[in-house]
Amino acid sequence: FGIFTAAALITSIGDGVASIMGVGLGRYHFPKKSSKTIIGYVSGFLASFGVGFFALWLFEPHITLLKMIIIALSGALVFLIIDLLSLKIDDNILNPIFCSLIMAFLYIVL
Repeated sequence: FGIFTAAALITSIGDGVASIMGVGLGRYHFPKKSSKTIIGYVSGFLASFGVGFFALWLFEPHITLLKMIIIALSGALVFLIIDLLSLKIDDNILNPIFCSLIMAFLYIVL
């Protein structure tokens, strides 16, 4: 349950923070012709890591701190990579699927 809660929070809060920070403070666009900004990417990644870690800490208290950090970091990285790729499929569809798959895989393997 904690993994999927973390993935849902990563995709909703991370995307929201990236948008708000990117529009409000972003000056440097990446790629150049995109409306997405570097500050949006960074703030989305940090927010994703934070909410992912918090959800794991809250709902999966039995796992180790290192495992929580690795799983939350992987979810944030997947979020960032999907955001950077700017595929034709909406990232709001891809993020929950791939974040939860990668995080669940690491939860089982670690």
